[in-house]
Amino acid sequence: MDRSLRSAAADGQAADHRGELTPSREIAEKAWFAYADRGRVSAVDRMVFDALHEAGRLL
Repeated sequence: MDRSLRSAAADGQAADHRGELTPSREIAEKAWFAYADRGRVSAVDRMVFDALHEAGRLL
């Protein structure tokens, strides 16, 4: 499946990606997470999940 992604970097610049996302090198797998998966991630990721959830951007 071809997916197009657009994300914003910390400096406000946007990055585009087209194609299939695939794990490589230090990334063992890819997965889509919801807030219910919070227990599966690291402590720093839980902080990000909480902020996204409070902002209504992670269900």
